[in-house]
Amino acid sequence: MKKDLSKTQIKEVLIVSILIFAASIISIFAGYLYNGESIEAPEERRSSESLDSFVREYNRILDNYYIEVDEDVLIKGAIKGMLDALEDEYTSFLDESENYRFQQRVQGYYDGIGIGLYDDEDGNMVISTIFPDTPAERAGVLAGDIIIELDGEDFTEKESGDLVEYIRWLEEDNISMTVMRDGKEIIFEIEKRTVILPSVDSEIIEKDGKKIGFISISIFASNTPTQFSEHLEKLEGEVDAFIIDVRYNSGGYLTSAERMLSMFLDKSKIIYQTEEKGDIETFYSNGTETKDIPVVMLGNKSSASASEIMIAAMMESYGSPFVGKATYGKGTVQEKIELEGNESLKYTARKWLTPSGNWIEKVGVEPDFDIDQNVDFFISLEQEDDAQLQKALEVSLELLK
Repeated sequence: MKKDLSKTQIKEVLIVSILIFAASIISIFAGYLYNGESIEAPEERRSSESLDSFVREYNRILDNYYIEVDEDVLIKGAIKGMLDALEDEYTSFLDESENYRFQQRVQGYYDGIGIGLYDDEDGNMVISTIFPDTPAERAGVLAGDIIIELDGEDFTEKESGDLVEYIRWLEEDNISMTVMRDGKEIIFEIEKRTVILPSVDSEIIEKDGKKIGFISISIFASNTPTQFSEHLEKLEGEVDAFIIDVRYNSGGYLTSAERMLSMFLDKSKIIYQTEEKGDIETFYSNGTETKDIPVVMLGNKSSASASEIMIAAMMESYGSPFVGKATYGKGTVQEKIELEGNESLKYTARKWLTPSGNWIEKVGVEPDFDIDQNVDFFISLEQEDDAQLQKALEVSLELLK
């Protein structure tokens, strides 16, 4: 698999990514399961003494507070307070910037130049990844370049988030970017275009005379099923078994997980169930056939939501062994309401259950083979040091006997 950075640099980025995930797993950007639908406001308005009381106090503040009050600020604060009162870590208000980043993450594409960034220990804004077939790649930008200027503006004292916001709001299509490479300044003229974020990677691993198709999925974005299908079709007929890796995959679109599971299971197979206020609904695959090729699932504590749905469905409806560590334990589905001003709120709408009816909230999906990761892997990043992958390969070979 192609690596854009040296092993030392990749190690730094991997560790930073793990820390960011750990810090944000209960935030709006990780561990979510989004059904992809926006909910319309109900036609029937509820009325109650409590609501009447709120309206009275709202008007009292507007009329009597000692300075002018922005009504929008009050309403937004009331909405945030209402959501906070639910004490649900997955229910939250998204301001314009948060909503944009949320949509960018789950859509799988954005308007930009096609680079990944991180801020190093010295405060440098370093390019960690160049996405394939993007303006940055075509311009000649390389991983490891340090960004120092954009359109003549000094960015040495800024963070990667500042660059993301700058490019997002840039009206022009052309960006002048100055980087530092090997002690020399290089200026690139780059076009701003729609960039497709890769969320699936694959390769063939040969072991003991067998070919194992290894597919890794980083997120369940709206375009992930298309990418997954392309990799699957490329490998089918060439390999004897598959390993599907959803380690560090925090979730995404529920519909994406459904589409991908339907590539393995026929219409008679249950892929998950939902429960809303005591009512249970069962969801079946949309596939035309159930494949007969062995599949081993790889996951860990950072595999959440859609990843857990895929692992559980492949275990219970396909018979796939699961290797790794118990998953995160995110057993709910969120829906999203678009508000004025490009803001939104998302809230928990229902539980999801495995095909056999288990609710994995706070428990996770337990592996068939509980394997701790080899610490050496985080140093070398070599497959032979990946204890979980090596066990998955061993299990694959056993299935082929």
